[in-house]
Amino acid sequence: MDNEKELENGEEQPGDLFYHGIIRKIFWRSETGIVCSDSGKEVSFSFAFVTLVGVPRQDMRFLREGMRIGFDVGWTGKGLRVTTIKIYDPSQRQRSTKENKPAEELPHHRCQNSDVE
Repeated sequence: MDNEKELENGEEQPGDLFYHGIIRKIFWRSETGIVCSDSGKEVSFSFAFVTLVGVPRQDMRFLREGMRIGFDVGWTGKGLRVTTIKIYDPSQRQRSTKENKPAEELPHHRCQNSDVE
């Protein structure tokens, strides 16, 4: 696993072994989405197969586009997919969409379709 522990505030999360990135896109109807890692790789997820960590219950409404997350991946029949999403600040879901800028507006996230390095 790459050493992608740097969080938005520049500090490392102690004892955290997750990849880090942002939620680039959420498709609410199909309950799927795309995560963009800090290294710029895109990895998709299907909420039915994702475990949420750091929130009181498994509820897709905790997720927001542009939200800073930790995540883990696994191989499926459809390739590499996100299996776990760690939400570092559950209050982010309460913030306005102006504060949660989409991935395409964040200069350090150059997502590309390939595996997490």
